[in-house]
Amino acid sequence: MKSRRIKLLLVLALLVIALVIVLVPRWFDPITAASFEKIKEGMTLQDISQLLGQEHDPGTFIQDGTASTIWFGPMYSWSGDHNTFVIGFNDEGKAGYLRMYEFSYRRPGYWERWWKWIRGRY
Repeated sequence: MKSRRIKLLLVLALLVIALVIVLVPRWFDPITAASFEKIKEGMTLQDISQLLGQEHDPGTFIQDGTASTIWFGPMYSWSGDHNTFVIGFNDEGKAGYLRMYEFSYRRPGYWERWWKWIRGRY
């Protein structure tokens, strides 16, 4: 009886841990209008990555040679649940082109994506 109770508690604990792992990253989206206001011209890529809490992910590099990079230099973008930041850097590595694009698209949650995958519609 005692070992059955321990097994049940262990399974419940694992379920709680799994829910926390799945749900917590969705609660914090660093790509917001408030964080965009903190980004200033003259900041470096590293400064912006640290501000957004994404030291491991310095944004997506937009390939040189496109029409926009000819005028503004290397550009990077960061996308969140409701916003995308596009930031261009000059030859000195300082931000000079700052744009935020808001969109109303709601990214499907983990459970929605999982359910679509299970049903073969993803």
